[in-house]
Amino acid sequence: MRCLPLFRRLVENRKGAAAIEFALTVSIFFMLTLGIIEIGRYVAAQQSLLSAVHVGGRYAVAHSSASSSPATQTSIQTVIQNAAGALVASSITATTTFSPNNNAGSTVTISATYPWTPLVPLLKLPSATITVTATMTIL
Repeated sequence: MRCLPLFRRLVENRKGAAAIEFALTVSIFFMLTLGIIEIGRYVAAQQSLLSAVHVGGRYAVAHSSASSSPATQTSIQTVIQNAAGALVASSITATTTFSPNNNAGSTVTISATYPWTPLVPLLKLPSATITVTATMTIL
């Protein structure tokens, strides 16, 4: 019997309801905002790596075996790492394949990988490896 008036008083008391609703809404909004930022970071890293691989491909196309300084696996990796922009250059791994060789008319395929990790551990987003591949014909 004593519990009934206490319960009724708690149910009818509206003090603090707005603060609780605000806290619940802000926490959801905050998590969504952080998620959007992390997705943006992933896309930006992917675009930076793609741009760097294209620069490496253009370098390989312009430096065929007939060039005074022909493109090699090491030189192409260096060009890609230098063109990586905001990415950690030492974390980029690039592989180059010439088919059939480094002469004009052949193709060069460059594949690069970059390990991406989220900054905000609260979201429980997994780490990922970004992989980009480009194929070009040597002129």
